[in-house]
Amino acid sequence: MERAVELAIKNLRKRKVKDKDVIVLEKAFAIINNNDYDRLQVLLSENDDNKWPKVNAISKTIYERQQELKPYLPLYIKSQHRDAKFKMYPVKELMVKSKEKAAAQYYKNGLAELAKAKKGNRQAARMAYSDFDHANRYFSNYKDTKNLMNQAHQLGTAYAVIGMTNETNALLPSRFKNAVLRMYPSDLNTFWTKFDLNPKSRKYDYKVMIRLTNVQASPEEVRNNQFIEEKEIKDGTEYVYDEKGNVAKDSLGNDIVQDRYINVRADVFSSEQHKATTLTAFVDVNSTKTGKRLMSRQVTAESVFSNFSMRYEGDKRALTKETRRNLGNRPVRFPTNEQMLIQAADALSPKIKDMIANNIDVLENE
Repeated sequence: MERAVELAIKNLRKRKVKDKDVIVLEKAFAIINNNDYDRLQVLLSENDDNKWPKVNAISKTIYERQQELKPYLPLYIKSQHRDAKFKMYPVKELMVKSKEKAAAQYYKNGLAELAKAKKGNRQAARMAYSDFDHANRYFSNYKDTKNLMNQAHQLGTAYAVIGMTNETNALLPSRFKNAVLRMYPSDLNTFWTKFDLNPKSRKYDYKVMIRLTNVQASPEEVRNNQFIEEKEIKDGTEYVYDEKGNVAKDSLGNDIVQDRYINVRADVFSSEQHKATTLTAFVDVNSTKTGKRLMSRQVTAESVFSNFSMRYEGDKRALTKETRRNLGNRPVRFPTNEQMLIQAADALSPKIKDMIANNIDVLENE
């Protein structure tokens, strides 16, 4: 029905008014406006102070709908020789009154939640912040909500410190930890949760521990291969001889020549180098208050070194296009185990960051 009213008023703006459109508008407007007003009366009869936000929302909807139609009245239905009937409800005063009462109720609720927050209830602090924010939506800077919202935010903010432990038998480079924890707390911080990589002189609500549980490194591997490529190619021209061993002539007496083909060959040598390191870790979230583990998720990352080289001996003309494309690469020195570990740590870091960010609700709903 709301959509029908919106469409009809849109047509009125375009001056595209037909009797059938006015009749549809008359009926739809009556249904939706009466329904909203009836809902309003039911709410007003309830003995519940929390009704005022709904009362304000409905009365505002009725008021704006009526105001939108008024500029186009009266609307005449030619086929029925009458003006269309639109009942208008006097809701402006109620809209203003309910706005004041809604703000006051949110403010009152916020104060009640803030009192709970001061006793250590972090979720109540967040509810208080929301209530004060709602009061502000009715009246900018309502009473002392700005100061109260700051209090609620401080009481509702949780702090987490991120650390790392090595549960493997691997000896890790000194810069390994920094590579794994290469992230900025600001990348993880939310409105209600703040992270530290280095412990500070504050009480932490959570410990996010990165437990490195496995380091798997493959040995340096070299796979050599040798194969032959051959091809028949055009290599200039040659005379054609007759049965007597003389140069054959065409009908004009010219020497007859033809393309000369030869077989060429090249020995191709290829080499594949491969080395890999895989890291496995768990991201654990623990409550410092209860000691309870709230989450444990596994993450893995891999560092892979791969190099392909190729050379040939013989006639280059025998090589295929694909082989020619691979020429020029040379074997290189394998990266050290430390370099492979650091590269794997660099790959692990963003996965850990994403794991924490994607499970932030574990901290914020605890």
